[in-house]
Formats: sequence, C-alpha cells, structure tokens
Amino acid sequence: MIFVAVLLAALAIRAYANRRPDAASQTGVLVANAVVVAFMTWVAWFGLLFTGKIRLEWLTRWLGVARLDMNSFRVVLFTPPLAAAAAYLVIVKMRSSR
Repeated sequence: MIFVAVLLAALAIRAYANRRPDAASQTGVLVANAVVVAFMTWVAWFGLLFTGKIRLEWLTRWLGVARLDMNSFRVVLFTPPLAAAAAYLVIVKMRSSR
C-alpha cells in the first residue's frame, strides 16, 4: 500500500509542478519522474523475479549460500529500480546541459 501512496504522491507533485515555470518546480518534476521510473522498473523486476523468468541461483552460488537472507533479498529487489532512477536523472541532466 505504501508503494501506491508514493506513486500517487509523485504523480501529484508532477502535475502540480508542471503548472509552475520556476526552477524549483522543474526539480520537483524531475524527482517525481525519477520516482515513477523507479516504480515502473520495480514492478517489472518484481514480476520477472516472481514469475520465474529471472532466476537468482547464480547469485546464491556466487555468494556461496543456500538461500538469500532478508538483507540480501532487499538489495536484490531494490537495486535495479534505484539504478534505473539514477540513470534517468543522469540522462536528463546530460540532455539539459546541452
């Protein structure tokens, strides 16, 4: 439920900030868009993991453990969305600096 609230808050901030032309509002739009990108990536990653399209046996073999503990599982679950949001921010900043 918290993810839905975060997504709705990001969309609301984005809608509000799009109506204002100042720099702070544009930063709000950028952050809200990064949250939406991270959320969409997380949904896709979660779906791929739990439908079995992506397997993590290679990671457990590489780490030398039988199962991932909760902290490792959180890292596996949340790293791709954070990386996607960071990549989005870098790409937007590179395009706006031209």
